[in-house]
Order: sequence, then C-alpha cells, then structure tokens
Amino acid sequence: MPNSGILFIGTQGKLLTDYSGGKPLLLPEVKFRDFAPPAPVLERSKGHYREWVQAIKTGSPTHCPFSLGGAWRKWRCWARLRRGQRDTSSGIRRRETSPTTRKRSRG
Repeated sequence: MPNSGILFIGTQGKLLTDYSGGKPLLLPEVKFRDFAPPAPVLERSKGHYREWVQAIKTGSPTHCPFSLGGAWRKWRCWARLRRGQRDTSSGIRRRETSPTTRKRSRG
C-alpha cells in the first residue's frame, strides 16, 4: 500500500492509488483477486524534467503541454495575489511598495 495517495470510493469497491497513479490497488482485495487490468492507453511519463529536456531538444510533445501549465500557473498566481498571499513556490518575491501591503504579506 502507498504511504499517501488517493482513495476513490465506488458502488462496487474502492480504488487506492499513489499520487502518480502507478500502483493502483482494488479493495476489497478478495473481490478483485481475478481482475485483469486493461492494456495501457497512454505511455507512462519518463518524468517531467526528462520530458521537458526531450521536448526542447527534439520538439516532441510532452504529456502535459506547456500551454496548459502556463495558463494554470498564471491562474494560481492571480488567485494567491487576490487573497493577499505571497507566491513562494517559484522563489520569486514580489516587491511591496506600501507599508500596508508589506505588513499584510509577511508571515
């Protein structure tokens, strides 16, 4: 069993998987002992860093297109700024200019 993951609860059983979806476990195990998984439809990712380098070098597509990642990142930044939070995931700090903004964004 994974140390952490996602548990999907259905009408006929449960599916426990790690966050990458690589090690699914059907529960109860007794009920699904004879279950044969379907053939893979998508190629497994080599890892997002390797995919990124390969895409840069060869022009091949990644599993998650850059256009989706950029839009998601922009939405996330705007949402955090709207709530008055600092964007710490990129290591970039925005410049606070007014004393009220500086007080609110610390901590």
